[in-house]
Amino acid sequence: MSNQQNPGDLDGLIAKADAAAKVDDAATASAMQPRAARETPAWVAVVAVALAAATLYLERNELAGPVVDPVAERAAATSAAETTRGIIDEFRTRTGRLPSTIAEVGLIDWPVNYRLQDAGYELTVPLTTGDSLRVAGSVTP
Repeated sequence: MSNQQNPGDLDGLIAKADAAAKVDDAATASAMQPRAARETPAWVAVVAVALAAATLYLERNELAGPVVDPVAERAAATSAAETTRGIIDEFRTRTGRLPSTIAEVGLIDWPVNYRLQDAGYELTVPLTTGDSLRVAGSVTP
């Protein structure tokens, strides 16, 4: 084999390279041209509106918080306060004194606040309305 090439082969290679460059230039020019906007199908708009409405509904209800029946809430608060009073009275009977904190009687993460006073104690249960239920207990049983 010789290292010399046939001049006809070289001309063929140049022609093929020129043709490939023209195809590449045409593809690049086609890609650079702006395309006409396609019309959005109607179902996409319907789905978008439905999702926006559902999101708005969920956000408003989440921010508003759960709906609580005030009568049932007050009844539950009264029950919690009376249960707490019974536990405090049992502690006082057993130890002869009032507890200094609600945790001392074993109530941790309890919805009732306890405050020791000169004349006894006060139990407070916060309500979702912003009010609170107050129950007083005396020093003597």
